[in-house]
Amino acid sequence: MPSLSYLVLLFLHGLYSVAYFAYSCWKRLVYAPPLSLTAPRRQLPKHLAILFIPDSGTHYDLTEKCLLESVYRVIDWSKEVGINTLTLYDEHGLLRSLAPAIERHLLAVVPSQLDDTDYPPTPPLSDCTPRSLSPDCAAPQLPFTTINASFDADTHHMLGKPSATRSTTIYVVSADASKPAIAAVASTMAKEEAAYHKLEADSPLFSLTIDEMKWRLEGKNGLPPADFMIVHPLSPSKYNRTALELHSFPLFQTRLTEIHHNRLLARHDAWINWVLPSRFYSRRLPVPLTEVAFREALDDFAGAEMRFGK
Repeated sequence: MPSLSYLVLLFLHGLYSVAYFAYSCWKRLVYAPPLSLTAPRRQLPKHLAILFIPDSGTHYDLTEKCLLESVYRVIDWSKEVGINTLTLYDEHGLLRSLAPAIERHLLAVVPSQLDDTDYPPTPPLSDCTPRSLSPDCAAPQLPFTTINASFDADTHHMLGKPSATRSTTIYVVSADASKPAIAAVASTMAKEEAAYHKLEADSPLFSLTIDEMKWRLEGKNGLPPADFMIVHPLSPSKYNRTALELHSFPLFQTRLTEIHHNRLLARHDAWINWVLPSRFYSRRLPVPLTEVAFREALDDFAGAEMRFGK
């Protein structure tokens, strides 16, 4: 009996593999190229997040070069299509160390139009008045880098609008702005609550509202949530068969975020992945984000039938 169950399970696995292989071949045969970058789309994300997944087995210099190339492309493409806010993320903070290079790229693209760059250190606990949501009582500043710039945006292809000056904000984020940031906010709130009980002996029990937590994480010094996220592994051959992971991306920034996982590989790469074991192709050069993948992601976002529960 166990041998019969094994044979049935083996048959089902084989049937699934054949069906999936046939579906993949069919998708490649009927593949339709995405719309051009400047083509009108039904909707564009106002805040786009790009999650880069570097390969720990790749040399740092190659990873740095690939990251910078991808970031420069994303900035230029976003400027062209009219996306005003970007979040650039990698788990280990490589992009934060490259923030000066990103700033220099912006200066080269639009000289004298760069507004300011904020490189905040890991913040101390706040000493503001407890239980206050006043703007004068600032929430702890989360550890990420912010770059603000102004561009002369050519928007003639979007709803017939003329060219105008756009303000663009770029958040350069690492895992430090995720769980450590939430822990810092919790520590600040605990300190505020302790101080409040010292001042008010008969104070009511502590309560936390969603609005207050949102203000602390996304307020003046916080990180606003993204509308759309593109997950791009720098070594696609290692991730094309694995489940989607966000690699410690700030969870509070993904409540209503739509996610596009970039699994695009060249046709010959895909056939190699089917034929050869992973050790023959997993340590190739890192792959930057391509315009085709970026356009496909925008088409995916524009083609959604339902959004935000509607």
